Amino acid sequence: MLMKTFRSKTPKKNITQSKPELEYDTQVRIVNYLAERYPTLIVQGSLGGIRLPIGNAVKAKKMGNKKDFPDLTIAIPNKKYAGCFIELKREGTQLYKSNGQLVTNEHLRAQDELHKSLRAVGYYAEFAVGYQDAIQKIEQYLSTADLLPIID
Repeated sequence: MLMKTFRSKTPKKNITQSKPELEYDTQVRIVNYLAERYPTLIVQGSLGGIRLPIGNAVKAKKMGNKKDFPDLTIAIPNKKYAGCFIELKREGTQLYKSNGQLVTNEHLRAQDELHKSLRAVGYYAEFAVGYQDAIQKIEQYLSTADLLPIID
């Protein structure tokens, strides 16, 4: 018995949907922005999103690299906090349910717990979803720091 297959006569739509920027690209853009606007600012990015060969990953872990540590550290106090930690998430990432609770994701929960620990000892620690959210949170943090931007 022969089976007949039917093809849709509807042509495929040519949809050009842009993908959200990767966290790596967002982090690079943020670091470049901060370097231009605040050249004396001490900023450290983590290698959390970089895939390392197993030998290097083991070495990094032995050296203290933690998988849940925030992506960006800004080493300057402001009027309220001792420093700033930002965990970057890709644009469009949903962090919270409609009731305000963090989504059920083991990695996000571990990062959130680390944020709580950092806050408990006087640091600003937040998630930022995408470039604009990160810049807004960093600028708000720096607005009460003793640091002037080069460009207004």
